[in-house]
Amino acid sequence: MSDLSETFWVAFVASIIGFLGLSLKMCLKSKCDSIEFCGLKIHRNIEAEIEEEKYDIEHQLSDIKV
Repeated sequence: MSDLSETFWVAFVASIIGFLGLSLKMCLKSKCDSIEFCGLKIHRNIEAEIEEEKYDIEHQLSDIKV
């Protein structure tokens, strides 16, 4: 009986951690500069990320043309 409850708690905790991890991943992928999630407030400067993506795209296109 205790094996079943241990298995349940391991699966339950793993599910919660997985959900939190995926939520954090989605928050970081978003292009919002201000994110509020469960009392957590994140304000980030996305201009640098946008410039980096533009740079990467331009250099990938120049590599393809060559």
